[in-house]
Amino acid sequence: MIERYKKNKGLYIFIASVGIIVFLLSYTVSIAFLRSSKDGGAGILGEASQASFLNMNDVLISDKSNIEFMLNYKNSLGKVKINDKLDKTINVEKDNLIGLNQEQAEKIFSSFGYKVEKFTKEDIIFVKDIEGYSYKEDSYFIGIKDENIVIYNKDSNGTIKVVEEKILNPKDDNGQSYLKINDIENRGNLLRTFYEGHKDYQFSNIQEAMEYAQALCST
Repeated sequence: MIERYKKNKGLYIFIASVGIIVFLLSYTVSIAFLRSSKDGGAGILGEASQASFLNMNDVLISDKSNIEFMLNYKNSLGKVKINDKLDKTINVEKDNLIGLNQEQAEKIFSSFGYKVEKFTKEDIIFVKDIEGYSYKEDSYFIGIKDENIVIYNKDSNGTIKVVEEKILNPKDDNGQSYLKINDIENRGNLLRTFYEGHKDYQFSNIQEAMEYAQALCST
C-alpha cells in the first residue's frame, strides 16, 4: 500500500494544489444578488415572489427561523453541513428572505442545486445531493463518517455501510488516537475527495484500505 501511495504521490500534490486554487476562487452567494440583477430587474428573488400565491396556512420564513444548508454525499452516511472546504458557501442575508414560503424559497436555491428537506417555522433545511465517484460493488473504500476517517463497504445491492469505524493514527506512538477529519481538513482538496470518492480510495479488502488511509493521512 505504501508503494501505491508513493506511486500516486504526485497526483495527491496536484489534487491538493487544485483544491487550494479552486477554493481561493470560490465565492459566497449573497442573497442581495438574488433580489436585484445587474440590469436592474427583479432578480431571482423578485421572480420567486411573483410566482407563488400565498395560502393562509403557508409557513413563512421569519427572523426566528434557523436556516441551514447541508450536503448529501452518495459515498457517505449522514448529511454534512456546508463549509467552504466542500462547496461554495451561501451567505444568507435573512432579512431578504423573511416572508417567503417554501415554494418561493425552493425556487431561489434550486438555482444552486438545493432542495427543501424541512420547512417549519423553527427550522428550514436545504439539501444538495452529490453523486461523486461510483465505487464498484463488493468493494471497500476510504471515506468519512461524522468526525472520523472510516472504511466503507459497498455491497452487491449498492448499499454502503461502515465496516471499520476507527483507524489508528500512525503518528501516535502510543496507539491511542485515531484518524479524524481535523487531521486532513487543511490538506487542500483531500477532505472533499474523501466525501466525494476517488478511484484510488477503492480496494478489495479492509486491510489494504486501512493501510492506504494511514499512509495518505499521515504524510
